[in-house]
Amino acid sequence: QTAVRDFVDRGATMDKKRRLIAVASADLDTERLRPPSRRVGRELAKLRRQVVEMLDREAIRQLPIAYAHFARAKDVEGMVGLYAKGAIFDVPELDPWPFIHSHYFEMRGSDRAEGFVCFELGEEGGGPQVSQVGCYRDDYVKENGVWKFRTRLLCAIALPMPGSGFD
Repeated sequence: QTAVRDFVDRGATMDKKRRLIAVASADLDTERLRPPSRRVGRELAKLRRQVVEMLDREAIRQLPIAYAHFARAKDVEGMVGLYAKGAIFDVPELDPWPFIHSHYFEMRGSDRAEGFVCFELGEEGGGPQVSQVGCYRDDYVKENGVWKFRTRLLCAIALPMPGSGFD
């Protein structure tokens, strides 16, 4: 009723039975004319896309964390499972204690992302000591619904260990 009164106030024409038959104004709010189901459907579709993107972002955030966990556990199969088919994988021979932080990435579509994560790598030797700092430059791909590393490029700086003569 209120919408009809608004149309009449803006120049709509009514027939004798008080039915809306013509609208003269071009500035009508067409969103209000649509059935609620269309509006709700569009809003739900938008919410679904947002939820999928949030889940994708969380899955990508978990990749470096899982990598650090598998590296410390020396679980090579677990580490390999984080990589997409055809990805390059290199495992250094260390007793690593990886500490990751400053993970940043950007979505490049619904199945690609790229970013970086900083790390400090500790090694045993009288207790864990930081031996390297650096950054991984990562490309992520969604493969069969699961986010994985497509490429993982390492840039690291070795730090002098205490007692090495460089401290």
